[in-house]
Amino acid sequence: MTKDDDGMARGGGERLGTAEVRRVLTGQLGYALPADLVITTRAEIEAREFTAYGRGWRDRVEHERRRVEHERRRAEEARAARDRQAKVLAFPRQKQTSPPAPARCPAPPGDEPS
Repeated sequence: MTKDDDGMARGGGERLGTAEVRRVLTGQLGYALPADLVITTRAEIEAREFTAYGRGWRDRVEHERRRVEHERRRAEEARAARDRQAKVLAFPRQKQTSPPAPARCPAPPGDEPS
């Protein structure tokens, strides 16, 4: 930044048009400026940066809104799928008792003890 640039930033000095700035720079540098060289003000650059920053936040908010909506729909679909599933009924448990003693079979005839 030169001393004149600082004065222009504070509002002092004369505002030059783009064509005149190109002519002055060409005279100072001693050669013609490239055709694709862009000359703009600091205020314009800051305004563009601020606009891009705001658009970035707006895009982020829209992305988050869509993501939350998608997650909500997925949760509703999962809940509906659970509701459509068959219900499992629990049967009451019976008390477990010890198994009955085995019944004694009568001895076959002829094997009776004497």
